Amino acid sequence: MKNYKFMGTYTDYYDGWSYEYEEKCGKMVDWRVCCPSCRKLPIENLSSFFKYYALNEYSVDALTKMYLYASHPNQFNDPFDCCEDLLDFTSANEEILKAIYYPMFDDFKKVYGENIRDYTHEHFKTLFYGKMGIVSLTTKEDNLCLWANYAKENGFCIQINPNKLPFQHWGPFPIHYVEKLHSIKIEKCAQTAILMQTNIKSKCWQSEDEWRLLVSNPLGMDFVRFDKDGDEYCKHFKAHNRHMRYPIEALLSVTLGPKFLFEHDIKCEELSLLEQKVICYQNPLKRKILSFLSRYNIPTKVLLAVSNKKENLLLDLVMVHVYKLSDFVFKLFIQTNNKD
Repeated sequence: MKNYKFMGTYTDYYDGWSYEYEEKCGKMVDWRVCCPSCRKLPIENLSSFFKYYALNEYSVDALTKMYLYASHPNQFNDPFDCCEDLLDFTSANEEILKAIYYPMFDDFKKVYGENIRDYTHEHFKTLFYGKMGIVSLTTKEDNLCLWANYAKENGFCIQINPNKLPFQHWGPFPIHYVEKLHSIKIEKCAQTAILMQTNIKSKCWQSEDEWRLLVSNPLGMDFVRFDKDGDEYCKHFKAHNRHMRYPIEALLSVTLGPKFLFEHDIKCEELSLLEQKVICYQNPLKRKILSFLSRYNIPTKVLLAVSNKKENLLLDLVMVHVYKLSDFVFKLFIQTNNKD
């Protein structure tokens, strides 16, 4: 790995990708990720991303109150994701350590002395990501792996325009999937190393086609921190709950999973029958979602099974309009039908 400084811009390289950090007048200006496969399609041209949700109280709250949760890496399901072992602090000078742990550095130095680098290595994620959160996104709403692993087929998927998000963030950046993970030396610029740490994952996750937003903590506040077990750290400490709100204009659409409307995969002919009847939902979470879609007239899609002329079972997306007739009763109208 090489490191260069030019006009306030630091550039590092990891397996053919470049990671840049730009600074002016001592303040951060931008982070940039450049991958060879994205050069023909600049990242800036992508204005629509998707996020998958299981059907539970937390996800429904996020949808209906319109916020994205900026996760702490200690909450991730992949133990190697943002792994502290990716960062090698052995050559980091004291100025870098001060930048990472300001304003707590002096206290840490008194306690740990020359062993502060070992402390940095052990507790880096817990402490540093009190200043930053991560939002995972993807570019497709019909990824079967994501429906099965994250939305459980009866969940939902939202479509977001990151250009409409009002809070400070960088990206979305495409995840760099690699065959083998190797360490990143922090020598001259901790910021590029941190960007790489958040952006590198094992190739076994490649089917997720993940992109990430890096979200800054609100001015004057730290995010809630989590320890290595994923438990909230220092609960008595008043901190931001990581709920980053967005306006209705940022929510482009909502896709309901194959088993959201019924307990089995929906077929096209079954969806057509919905226009002839009303549906009574006992599940309070589904009612809350449908009420939200109806109230704000959110563009809504349903992922359903379709048999084509060759009698192959495929998945298709159908636009619907949701009407709320009462607290328990809803009616759907098909807007388009892409059946072969």
